[in-house]
Amino acid sequence: MQAIGLSPVIDQHHITATSRQLYEYVKLFGKSHGKYIPREIKRLDRKKLAVLLESLLDGDGNKHSKHGWRYTTVSQKLADDVQEIAIKCGMASSVTLDKEGYYRVYISTTRTAQCNLGQNRSEWVEYAGMVYCVEVPNSTVMVRQDGYAFFSGNSKGAGDQYVRDYTRIYGLPAVVFRQSCIYGPRQMGVEDQGWVAWFIIAAVTAQPITIYGNGKQVRDVLFIDDLLDAYDAAIAHIDVIAGQVYNVGGGPAHTMSVWAEFGPILERLIGHPIPVSGDDWRPGDQPIYISDIRKAGRELGWQSRVGVEEGIRRLYEWVVANRLLFEMG
Repeated sequence: MQAIGLSPVIDQHHITATSRQLYEYVKLFGKSHGKYIPREIKRLDRKKLAVLLESLLDGDGNKHSKHGWRYTTVSQKLADDVQEIAIKCGMASSVTLDKEGYYRVYISTTRTAQCNLGQNRSEWVEYAGMVYCVEVPNSTVMVRQDGYAFFSGNSKGAGDQYVRDYTRIYGLPAVVFRQSCIYGPRQMGVEDQGWVAWFIIAAVTAQPITIYGNGKQVRDVLFIDDLLDAYDAAIAHIDVIAGQVYNVGGGPAHTMSVWAEFGPILERLIGHPIPVSGDDWRPGDQPIYISDIRKAGRELGWQSRVGVEEGIRRLYEWVVANRLLFEMG
């Protein structure tokens, strides 16, 4: 607490500090049975996750064996989150529930998987009929024309198709939004496509910024308020549009290059030049991506409204007002 500018009062059993921002931050973690670790925290880099894991084990953990620790909680979600963090830190982990209702997270620093093989049973099942599989040899891997294997678009496409199939077969009232780069207040800069928030947070807190490629990659960006308007429009028309797919993004009217245009905007807001370092292009990085949002405009009566510079200014002001959240991370 002292490291972030607070002056706690310490007695025999309590540590007391007055900070509205700290209260709002800690409140995210819930009560005993509902405790969890926010997604934004779990997406921190490995070094920061290791520090968090060490602190968790110091608080509610104990040395279980020569190379292992045990973390105890009554919250299943927190147990799952601690296990996820341990795995991201390169450690083997398993979770058990004892008869008293406590979840035990076992963490091994030897990276040896902890499996209760006695609980695993296999059995033969007689089956006659079509077995659906990909009819290519197991050694075959599909690659792009440049020779690189690329799976991101495939996984997203599979998710899209599952939603459409559930609508067609089971009548699920759902639509697919293919969203571009979303940004706005309360974005912690670690979400997928959260680069706008990350650059602002890094600039405000003086963290190093690395630009991959030439910084002229073009993306369409969509402010969060406009995205919520699209959600509302879809809900209002769900009886008609169920099973449809829509590109939802800033479109041609709300684009910018990743740093060549964004950098000067941010420097004007912060009031000084922002130092950056460069690195090679990343595999799969598209030079230009702009969403075609005309279908959403025709069928939902929706369009993006918040301009790029206006949206960046709003997000910048929110980051500055909540700087403590990012310095605590």
